[in-house]
Amino acid sequence: MPSAPQSETEEMEIRSVLKEYERVLGAEHTETLRSRSNLVNALRAKGEYAEAREEQRKLLKIMARIAGPAQPEILVSRLDMAILAMWTDDKPAKRLQKIRARILIEERVFGAEHPDTLRSRGALASVLFAQEKHEESEQEHRAVLKLRERVLGDQHPDVFVSCFNLALCLEERYKAEESLALMQRAEAGFRKALGPDHPFAQTAKLGVEVIQGKLDEKQPDSGC
Repeated sequence: MPSAPQSETEEMEIRSVLKEYERVLGAEHTETLRSRSNLVNALRAKGEYAEAREEQRKLLKIMARIAGPAQPEILVSRLDMAILAMWTDDKPAKRLQKIRARILIEERVFGAEHPDTLRSRGALASVLFAQEKHEESEQEHRAVLKLRERVLGDQHPDVFVSCFNLALCLEERYKAEESLALMQRAEAGFRKALGPDHPFAQTAKLGVEVIQGKLDEKQPDSGC
């Protein structure tokens, strides 16, 4: 019996590793995400672009979930259970209603530019993204990023969270070049602030690889 082509064998091996990582480490572990990214690249190499795009969509959705409302709180070592409750609510309209009401209260009590208010607005943008309201999510992420840069300075970890989240949103809206620049900024910022082995730095690094791969796919073949 003839052996399978190298590209097919590589894909089978990657799928096997991915399945084992998902079982042992979980779908959101950095190594699992990297393995799924390898699968995307293997499928592209075989010319199976539709399946590669589907796997990439799965990857980005997981990364978006990781970058959800809890992330800014983790970065500053305070977990906001109210935001987490909103995130897990199974009624989307109620979830948005709760978080918008929270923002109104925080704006009145703390002010529109207070870090807690901005975290809630960042959470709102992430919830909008999760509900596939990508245009609204982009507008909110841009507003939060601009305010965080002015209030916190351009080297604050919350700023890099905004860069990461906005990059994911822009990638989903086919704005890959701007998305790549923001993801690179997030990766460099997390690496400097938290160290190159921190999960946020590793996840942003993977994001750079995924978005760069999509841009490379669009480049015309320069071969003879």
